[in-house]
Amino acid sequence: MAGHLALSQGALPLVLPVTCAVDGEYLLVRAGLGLLGRAPFQPGIVAFQTAAGNFDKSGRWEVMVQGRAEVVEDHDGSIVPPGIPLVPDEFTTILRVSMELVTGWQYGGWPAGPAS
Repeated sequence: MAGHLALSQGALPLVLPVTCAVDGEYLLVRAGLGLLGRAPFQPGIVAFQTAAGNFDKSGRWEVMVQGRAEVVEDHDGSIVPPGIPLVPDEFTTILRVSMELVTGWQYGGWPAGPAS
């Protein structure tokens, strides 16, 4: 899944396109190094946002996660975020984000559940 990660780089806000995966209590995000030039050493507090909708366009949802991020040096788990289109994996970094605050919204209708 794709989304956006907001962080502070040199006391300025920076928003990056990222891919993500959930690993237990953490959100793993893969960001390209092109905008940063290098992996942030102390990403600190970040915000992640993603959104999607139903194929029939009858509903849409958005999710935002806020938490502390750290660079993953050696990820030995089986879960990793997918690659970023057109960016070789060696030009990306993976960040582990604690999911301290998770909020979301749902818009529109959703398919009805089973009849009771």
